[in-house]
Amino acid sequence: MLSPLKFEARKLIPIYSLVICGLSSLLLFALQAKKAPLLIPNEKVFPEKAQSLQSSYWGLNFLYIGPDKDSIYIHKESYFPELRKRSSSLMNKRLKEAAQNEIEFQVLNHQIIKIAISQEALYFPEKQEQQSPAYPILIRNLSPDSIRIGLNHYLRVQLEMIENENWIPLNRFNTFGCGVGIGQIALGPGEIAISALPLYENLKPGKYRLHLEPNLHSNSFEIQ
Repeated sequence: MLSPLKFEARKLIPIYSLVICGLSSLLLFALQAKKAPLLIPNEKVFPEKAQSLQSSYWGLNFLYIGPDKDSIYIHKESYFPELRKRSSSLMNKRLKEAAQNEIEFQVLNHQIIKIAISQEALYFPEKQEQQSPAYPILIRNLSPDSIRIGLNHYLRVQLEMIENENWIPLNRFNTFGCGVGIGQIALGPGEIAISALPLYENLKPGKYRLHLEPNLHSNSFEIQ
């Protein structure tokens, strides 16, 4: 198996590079842009080993967002330390306490009604990260304005394959419900974002590309 993100800068550009302008008509790809940064990999990249296209149903992890650099140390927790605190957040602590204690309340006949709550349905312990081979994704904002590239902690990029001269999406991310307070991820002018596409199993040979809503696409690439 390949180690994740072990690609030289010259190899990064033609594989998975998505450079974004504010207008889709001005979309430029990294092949026409300046040299991509050298990625220095870390052993832990993905929270779960990718077995299929369903492995990342919320989106892909951001590994870096910020100024363009010559070299970048890749580890999502280096730039997003709040991810380490998620499993021990106040909300999860309250859910855990509720799952471990009986809940009592009074009704008209003064009977005590017990409500059983499954802890497994409410509390999700932190998962151990595993190494998964992947290709890097580079997004560079060439526009003078900030652009939206993701929701919450995720880059919502779809993998598409050409079939009968049509681009067919292969994965579809879950939809966040309204009123849940999900934040939007913005990429400032001149900034770059780095993510990684897992090497999914059972992908047949052909031509692929990445799609970022609403109408931005990467250069196409071949999977053998």
